[in-house]
Formats: sequence, structure tokens, C-alpha cells
Amino acid sequence: MDNRIAGKQFGHCVICGSTGKGENDFICSDCGDPLCATLYCTGCGRRLNLDAKSARSFLADYNYDVKDTCGLIIKVDRCGACMALDETANIEIYRIHF
Repeated sequence: MDNRIAGKQFGHCVICGSTGKGENDFICSDCGDPLCATLYCTGCGRRLNLDAKSARSFLADYNYDVKDTCGLIIKVDRCGACMALDETANIEIYRIHF
């Protein structure tokens, strides 16, 4: 993806890839909520806000033990809507601080 316009390089959301207005990469407001956990699937574009219990349960399936899920973004390459039952997803975890 080329983020240059008239010689200026624009940053992008490190979760969904949307182009920003500044030069630095960021997490957009659609992908991250400092008050809850968010799951984003790069496979199908699905974005879900998760309650703390659901986020902890999902992460426990991948051997992560996270107490505070506020501001957590879980980026997966496949989610329950776009993968078979016997598959697992590759995950990346990000956190927003405000």
C-alpha cells in the first residue's frame, strides 16, 4: 500500500491499515477502545468489542493470561466466522494507553 500523496508519507492504522492524516502509524478509533477489548480479523474484516470475560477466555485458549483487558486489541488472521473448527488463528496483541 502506497501512503504517499504529493510527496508526503502518511501513517496507517497498524490494525486495519486505514490511512491517517499524520506521518506516524497509529491505532484508529474503530480498532481500539480504551474502555474494552477489541478483536479485529484481517481475514474477513470483522471487528468485535469483547467484554473482559470473553477476552480473557479467548486469550487463555492461546496461553495468554491477561488480567486487565481494557484497551486491549487482539488482531487475528482468522476468526470464528472465517475459519474451520479445527483451525487456530495467529494473533497479535496491542494495548491502548490513555
